[in-house]
Amino acid sequence: MRTERLVPCPPKDVWATLIQHAALTTRGAVLMLGGCDAGFAADITVYQSHKVLECVCGEDALRWELHARGKMTLVVFRVSRMHKSVHASADGMDVRGNASCRGVGKA
Repeated sequence: MRTERLVPCPPKDVWATLIQHAALTTRGAVLMLGGCDAGFAADITVYQSHKVLECVCGEDALRWELHARGKMTLVVFRVSRMHKSVHASADGMDVRGNASCRGVGKA
């Protein structure tokens, strides 16, 4: 699935909103999804500041791409089905591991 939306804000503001629920944990960088209360932590696999953020939750890869359009930002959001191991590139470095989406704050 691919969705595009033109947002009336510069990329730096959209980026700040996008990563406001990101955290560095003992297992690596994660993005909290589904709200802070009953959310899930999705492993961040690609991070290019102010441009691209990708994370893996279960078998899904979620990717946000930000493109400056004057004083606005074109946000491209993609969801794609992954295999059990993640093969993504961040600055030329391969990231491999088990795709997972772990519940946060659940007993």
